Order: sequence, then structure tokens, then C-alpha cells
Amino acid sequence: MKILNASGTFTSRTYLLGAGLACFFTGCAEKSSTSDQTVDPQPAAVVDSQPEVKPEPSEATATGPDTVVATVAGRPILQREVDERLATYYGQYLSSLPKDSAAELVKRASAAIINDLISRALLLQAAQAAKISIAEEAFEKQWKEFTASLPKGTSLEDYLTRTGFSEDAMRATIADEMRIRVLIEEKTANIPDASEEEVAAYYRDNTKEFSADESVTARHILYSTKGETDEAVIEAKREQAEKTRIRLIESEEDIFATVAKEESEGPSAVNGGSLGTFSRGQMVKPFEEAAFSLEPGGISEIVKTQFGFHIIQVSEKSVGTVLPVSDVRADIAKNLLADKRNAAVTSYIKELEKKTIVLRR
Repeated sequence: MKILNASGTFTSRTYLLGAGLACFFTGCAEKSSTSDQTVDPQPAAVVDSQPEVKPEPSEATATGPDTVVATVAGRPILQREVDERLATYYGQYLSSLPKDSAAELVKRASAAIINDLISRALLLQAAQAAKISIAEEAFEKQWKEFTASLPKGTSLEDYLTRTGFSEDAMRATIADEMRIRVLIEEKTANIPDASEEEVAAYYRDNTKEFSADESVTARHILYSTKGETDEAVIEAKREQAEKTRIRLIESEEDIFATVAKEESEGPSAVNGGSLGTFSRGQMVKPFEEAAFSLEPGGISEIVKTQFGFHIIQVSEKSVGTVLPVSDVRADIAKNLLADKRNAAVTSYIKELEKKTIVLRR
């Protein structure tokens, strides 16, 4: 569901029927994104001009590339297919991990990829049984979109070499994915839109998803006492902080950033003491309490923390807000419908599997 980020705008949860079904033929797995807010590093994609990094056989499995890892109605799924997707989805991320961590990730990811390949095979067989065909014009449009989506500086030839496909094989793969997409659209076409009651219930039960926390944008000047035990030195630091605070208050101009560059002993000094925007719970308690008690333009008293003596200036302050349901109704309805469709497809795949002989190694 959509979630408010720190700037008050939405980030969207992406609905996928499986990473392979959505990304393999569009090239999206090769586009990387980063965020300095993430807790766990995300798998990096293959970077534009970088060589593909494939998992070593010893890391992935003890099997060879032609080992059959599953069969769907007698059609084999090979370890090679799993390895290709591991390389496409995770790229250089694997090589950045310690060996044990990389092996664990490969183990977990391989299991998910095998399930995804089984689902794809089941859906493709159902699409073929339903005699779903793709118009040439529609296919050529999709092919153009695929080639246009390749990373900047990557030619089609480079991409095919990297992924081990011939152009004919890639075109056939895209055609198959289009058939699967048509099948899925047919199977989910009659699912009703989310009702007003469903939208209202989701909003009521998940209000935090549509809220932005109280936040401040601030700078500070730090006189560090970390590791210092000499009381005379600590007192001298406090007195120095007091003198700087008086200088800031008495100045007719805003000189905080300039003084921070000159005086601060913290890593933010090079940026004029800027700490950016933060919400409650991100700073140590005394610092947080002082920062959130200030109004924009205000300068704090001397604040003592385990790091030393701080002078804080707040430039912006945002109160916590919750978007009204009227502003998010359409987004909630759209994503609830996507949830329903995904659930229907998952159920349909389970039905297909019951009717098909599926063997996993």
C-alpha cells in the first residue's frame, strides 16, 4: 500500500506476480536504485558497463548447469535457468557479501526463483492450451519498449551476450510473457473494484501509513568531550560553547553555518553543521528534546550529551500530519484491487499445479 515518506509524498508498494514474470523480459532487473534510508542493502543490479557477476557453482549449488531442478508436466527446469536469474536479479551484490552470507542468499533466492519458474511454466502451458496468440503489431511494440528499457550505454547485443540469449530466444521469451499476461488479465477481469467500505476499513486500520511524523531541519555546533576525563578540559569546552552561543545570538545576521564550519568538532562541520531533516527517535534524547522545543530560526541553550556540548539551530519545523481519506481513496482502491488480483492469480496457479505433475528436486 502507499506509504508517506519523509517529504510527505507517497512511495508505492509494487505488486508482482513473480519477479521473473514482471522483470525478466522488461530489463527492470538491470536498473539499480539506492537509498540512504534502507536498513538492509538491496540486491544491486548489473551496472551499465560492468561485467555480469555470476554465482560460482560452489556458492550456488553443488549441481551443474544442466541439472534438472524441477519438472512441470515433463518439461525440465534447469539449474542454468536459476543461475541466469540469480545473476540478473542480484548481479554484483553477491560479490560484495562475505562468502557465508552470499551462500545463504543464493540458497534462499534459488528456492524462490525455482517456484517462480514453476509458476511461469504452469501459466504458459495454460496460455498455450487456451490458444492465446499475440498480434504482430502488439509484439513489435513490446519489443521496442524492451530494447528502449535497456540501461544507458547497453546495446541489445551486449544485453544478449550478458544474459546468454540469442535474439530469437529473447523474442520467444517476450512472446511467452505476453501470452501469460493476456491469460492473467482474462482470469482477473471480473474481479470487482474495492468498495467504499473496504477502502474506509483499510484507512481506519492503517492510518499510520498515511501519516508524516513531526520533524525538524537543524544544524548544530559540537564541542566534543567524547573520551575526555579531565574536568578542567570539559569545563573549558562548555565555556567555549557559551561564548559561541552569545556570538550567534548577538549577531544581526544568520552566521550559524559559517561559525559551524569554523568551530564545530563534529563530522557535519564541513556542511555548516547541517543534520538535515529528522523526526523523533533519531537523535539522543537531550538533543531531540532541545531541537523539537525550538521554533524556526531559534537557537538552543547549551545541550550536553555523551558527545559533548551542542548549540542547535532549527531552520524548519513540520508538525505531524495525517492525510484525509478523501486524498488517498483512489490510491487505496487501486492497491486493494491489485491485492485481490494477485490473490486470484496465486489461487489459479495452485489450481493448475493440482492438475499437473510438478516434481521438485
